[in-house]
Amino acid sequence: MLDLFRKRGLSSIVYGLIIVATVFVFVVQFRPNAGQRTASLKEACVVTVRGWCVDPKDYRAAYRILMPHDQGGTPSPAQARKMGLSKIAVDGLIDRELLLDEAQRIGLKVSDDEFNDQILAGFIRVSVPAADPALAARMRVKDGMVYAGFKDKNKQFDMKVYTRTLRNLVGRSETEFREEQEREILAGKMRDLITAPIRVSDADAFAVYDEEKSAATANTIAIDRAWVERWSAAPATADVDAWTADKVNGDDVEKMAASREGSDLPLADHVRQILIKLPPEPTEDDLRTAATTLAAARARIAAGATFAEVARQTSDDRGSAMKGGDLGDKVDELLPQVRDAAIALKPGQISVAIQSPMGLHLVTKDDPSKADAVKAAIRKDVGREMFRKAKANEKAKDLATRLLADLKGGAKPEDAIGKIVASMPKLPTPAPMEIKRLPKETLDAGAVTTTAATVGKRDKDDKKDALKPISADTDPARPQLVPSQPFGKTGEPVSGLAPDAQRKLVDFAYAGKEGDWDAEPIRAENGWVLAQLVTRKLVTPEDFEKDKKSVMEQMVGAKRAEALALHVKRLRDEAKDEIKVDDSYLQEGKLPDGGALPSSGGDEDEEGP
Repeated sequence: MLDLFRKRGLSSIVYGLIIVATVFVFVVQFRPNAGQRTASLKEACVVTVRGWCVDPKDYRAAYRILMPHDQGGTPSPAQARKMGLSKIAVDGLIDRELLLDEAQRIGLKVSDDEFNDQILAGFIRVSVPAADPALAARMRVKDGMVYAGFKDKNKQFDMKVYTRTLRNLVGRSETEFREEQEREILAGKMRDLITAPIRVSDADAFAVYDEEKSAATANTIAIDRAWVERWSAAPATADVDAWTADKVNGDDVEKMAASREGSDLPLADHVRQILIKLPPEPTEDDLRTAATTLAAARARIAAGATFAEVARQTSDDRGSAMKGGDLGDKVDELLPQVRDAAIALKPGQISVAIQSPMGLHLVTKDDPSKADAVKAAIRKDVGREMFRKAKANEKAKDLATRLLADLKGGAKPEDAIGKIVASMPKLPTPAPMEIKRLPKETLDAGAVTTTAATVGKRDKDDKKDALKPISADTDPARPQLVPSQPFGKTGEPVSGLAPDAQRKLVDFAYAGKEGDWDAEPIRAENGWVLAQLVTRKLVTPEDFEKDKKSVMEQMVGAKRAEALALHVKRLRDEAKDEIKVDDSYLQEGKLPDGGALPSSGGDEDEEGP
């Protein structure tokens, strides 16, 4: 052969190249991965996974199959964009190719019967990302399949309907569709192989059933630290000074005071507020409580506390409250009622209570000439605040312990609570502040709607409403007996209670006796909670047997989805350097086929997806 090449010169070289090319083609055709399509330099690939190119046709098919439909059955591109369908489709295809690669390595195959059975049953397979186990259910993709029908009016498989559905729904020829579906079937077989060993024992299933279906109810009484602080006598200056004289406490006070100077020191033309929010239709009680709260705030300021400190503790506008109530110096940006009050004030003055659609406001204008006095007051405020909180927490626990002793001794809850409330100091309660109300025409226009029961209603003489002050026994935060809704062993008996406190309450409810009070008060974020077990109903083995099938199916399904998600995550981690995505296909601005909507396969009276 070599002699022949030498004799024929240049032409022999050409023949040699042809032979080499032939050998190369032979190797490529019969290599171990010959069944895989590799990306060429010119081929468009939405994603490439370990050399396999997923072309735009495959991507469009997956996108169209997964396309959500509105209530009328019409495809909804808006919903698709909102849910990020482009990324879902791409991630599903990546999962498919990784699973397919693994299936081929262990020798799994797809038979003609498997494909034919699926089509005759009317289903199309599509891959949904395993990372979110609940996603398939939300997209109505059960076991990786979507029902397409392919049937005529007599509910029989119809080749014409089948062909039309492929053209309209996935835009594929029969050959292309079969190739793509065989890949989906093989990936599905790999999923089944991964999840098949997952089992759930009867004992595990009963434990979960017991947690979800057992139910208990409880009574709770909260001793709110803020209520205790509000209705406790003001601390003596000597007690606060002695407490802050301790180095640890004193250092804490200094750090806190220094951190507040930036927001609390007065600045020229700056406006501050204390807001007590009100509902859209405030009742007499709403207005009375808010006006009394502002009166108490005003009294504290008159006694030497800074407006900023009182705002921080009292105001419902938490954004400004954290800055000492500071609203800045741009009054034109404020609510009209607050703006008008601020303009009328001189530096250092404080308004009456101003009503707005948000609630009642107490407004002041900063006086920079008082900066030194405010700076000194900040340290006194912080020391008094930290002392009061520390002592209020101690007192709240003491009250809770005393209340629990009375309840366990047989006292009725209302009597025991009344005894605790009556033990609070009889503090002089300031009369509610005068309220500058919204104009009647504003009320009539609906900015703040009113009814005959609301404070917004004027009497015949248009006199100021008589607002009664609140006290410890009428304060909404006072201790009260509150019954819970039924809760399970993993439930939350009391809304807003910290998780560890919820756990303690639940543990007591499922260990104590009906009618008993828990042995100790439960520490809550804002105080202490007492709990009484009222009723408890535990599930029985007989109850479980009735629901066993559905319980087992749900648990097995959940565990298999979790196992698959972990397996696919491992595959992704291993192949991360061999996965390439064309990000242009992840844009949600348009449909992947340039705007054409996917449609069902049959006529209006034929079944389709």
